[in-house]
Amino acid sequence: TGFDVCPEVECIPVTDLADRTEKLVGPMGVATRFREILEEEKDRMKAIFQLFKEIVLAEKGWYSNPDMEKRVEQGIKTCLVVMTEGVVVAPLDGLPYVKISPNPDGSKYVDIYFAGPIRAAGASAAVLPLILGDYAQKLLGLGRYSPTHAEIERYAEEVDIYQTDVISRQIKMTLDELRIIAAGCPVCVNGIPTEELEVTAWRNVPRVPSNRIRGGMALVITEGLGLKALKVMSWAKQLGLDWGFLEKIIKLEKKADQVIELKPNWKYLEGVAAGRPLLAYPSEWGGFRL
Repeated sequence: TGFDVCPEVECIPVTDLADRTEKLVGPMGVATRFREILEEEKDRMKAIFQLFKEIVLAEKGWYSNPDMEKRVEQGIKTCLVVMTEGVVVAPLDGLPYVKISPNPDGSKYVDIYFAGPIRAAGASAAVLPLILGDYAQKLLGLGRYSPTHAEIERYAEEVDIYQTDVISRQIKMTLDELRIIAAGCPVCVNGIPTEELEVTAWRNVPRVPSNRIRGGMALVITEGLGLKALKVMSWAKQLGLDWGFLEKIIKLEKKADQVIELKPNWKYLEGVAAGRPLLAYPSEWGGFRL
């Protein structure tokens, strides 16, 4: 009726997830192709992996881009939109860009930059770009990220500062666990600086863009790789990738003759503020549970 500030409807109408994906991040034609793949595969994750492969290799004819770096970035963002149903900001603002960067020996690897809004994706979706990045390395014949000692120590210091001084986590990763992830991850978990806090020991590391804390990177390592290690390993196995380093940080050991004894775990109450009410003590009957 003309009373609005703008006479046009700003929201682009879409019919389904495939259409929403094409309108949000593209590429053109992905909606039709994703519907076809989903009809063939039936399984959402298998369809996502197939869609990513077709975008990265650009061999099927429905999508093409001569820039390999842009194909990898496009594939990761498109699949992240599908994974998150296209209803959160994470694929747009939580993943600013993806690069293909060189190691000191000249080999190339996928370098993924995260930002704070990646939190909206959830833990499982937040680590999907890492698996896809490694899959791209396999498809394109690239190398893998080879961190230096300084970079490994920078990861450990930076993430430790983040989970101690920026956001208090219920389960805190140890420095050794952070070093295992930093040394073993085949793609580079990078990020843009999000906090004013800076690292104090491992500063001015050549391949790290800033001395400030990178919140998105820290989120992906702690809430993603740290908490979803089993799921990540399952995806890696589907794609023939080696993510066995995560076995070193998985707390559960399965043994046929092992007697499982449940003991109260007080760790989640260590950081509780004095005077705050507690909904439940560990292993207490009648306690509040999620």
